[in-house]
Amino acid sequence: MPQETTPPPPPPQQQPPSNQDPDPLLTTIRRVVTTANAALSSFEQSTTTTTSTLISRLHALSHQGRLIASRAVSAYDKRGYYGPQICVGSALLVGSLVGLRSGKGLGMVAGGLGGLMAYENVYGFDSGMGEGWRDKLRRAGS
Repeated sequence: MPQETTPPPPPPQQQPPSNQDPDPLLTTIRRVVTTANAALSSFEQSTTTTTSTLISRLHALSHQGRLIASRAVSAYDKRGYYGPQICVGSALLVGSLVGLRSGKGLGMVAGGLGGLMAYENVYGFDSGMGEGWRDKLRRAGS
């Protein structure tokens, strides 16, 4: 025997919404949600304002930093032209500071080491495997 299917019951009639909610819990929930949304909106606006100000300042600082870095790299590339001044200045500075703190003998030794390290930084020690900066300049000029 075939089973007969019964049609589903009709959906219940919904009443039109009224202007006043009889349930105080729903009213309280709506007020809390509205207050929370207003607070979050205010917080988002203040955060956006602060962030945009910070980003604009960081952008200006990064531009200045790039300019300073490019000048520093340019000066570092030209260090070979001022080698003697850099070496003597480094030796005097390091020797003076150590000499004031520890005495003349250690000051002279530290000054010599400071000058040697400056020389190595400017010219590099000739290991027989490469060429010095002056050779590169001569080759580039010709």
